[in-house]
Amino acid sequence: MISVVMATYNGEKYIERQLTTLLEQTRRPDEVIICDDVSTDNTAQLVQKFIKEHSLSDKWHFSINEKNLGYRKNFAQALAKATGNYIFLADQDDEWHADKLAKMTALMQQKPEIKALNCAVQLIDANGKPLNLPENKAFYNAGFIYSKTPLAKLTEFNANAIMRNNISPGCTMLIRSELRDILVETYQAEMPHDWYLNLMAALDHGCYFLNEELIGYRIHENNTLGASTDTRWQKVLAKFDVSEKIAEQEDNLCALDNLAQALKLTDAPEVLYLEEYYGTRLAYYKHPSLKTLAKLKRYPEYRADSKLRGRLWDYALALHLEKMIAKIATK
Repeated sequence: MISVVMATYNGEKYIERQLTTLLEQTRRPDEVIICDDVSTDNTAQLVQKFIKEHSLSDKWHFSINEKNLGYRKNFAQALAKATGNYIFLADQDDEWHADKLAKMTALMQQKPEIKALNCAVQLIDANGKPLNLPENKAFYNAGFIYSKTPLAKLTEFNANAIMRNNISPGCTMLIRSELRDILVETYQAEMPHDWYLNLMAALDHGCYFLNEELIGYRIHENNTLGASTDTRWQKVLAKFDVSEKIAEQEDNLCALDNLAQALKLTDAPEVLYLEEYYGTRLAYYKHPSLKTLAKLKRYPEYRADSKLRGRLWDYALALHLEKMIAKIATK
């Protein structure tokens, strides 16, 4: 059984197009769960009208929260309502390719080792027209993935890669219901729900990326891209916020601890190593110096995963030059 879970909030501009692409799937979902987070525009009315006009009330279920929960908790409670063993996550403003459900479900059925499957995105503008980023040989999936080696059609990502950054937006994801069950029991909204699900799958060696574009990922005024591919390093470094990085690292370590306990992996060598490595990274951000940077550089993951601009920033931070760089970059 296939479920699609969508969280909405003030999405009136694009919601009808998103719902239409769900309805046009070559393999239709068995149920669609839509939870609105108390929108102040016409989103709720448009969803209700769409369901009524297409006679979908037996399989499409719409509800409005009693109060605004925020997108993380809204998605989590929407996921809890899904009854399918295969669960797709959907945003309110994208356009799904007609074969997205069919292709991803078939692949997961063929490969039981896959716990979470992420597809590639095709960037589209506000009008649904394709957008193309400047080519950068180290970036994949519209900049969400940085990899020094070429990606295969299907690639597994380990927990270290997911701890570093998520590999795709949640609207590209298909998960098995077993992951959802663990999320319902353990999730504290410390990190985004999709990132949390991918980390969970990676700890169980089941997080995969399908290098095929199956969704139009809309870029507009209220939506931004994942990993930046901007090569103007001064501008990139100037936008780096140490306090945000500290908060992110703390939240990710908290999520790792929660998942390790839920999966009974607290003593697993991989988890202990991740806690040590990302704990060292956190210590560097809290107390940047050449000494704490030297400790971080001892880890092979740092040397393998760091981009040039990241290493430049780390040296600037260690030498306390970040304010000077910010001034230069904004001139």
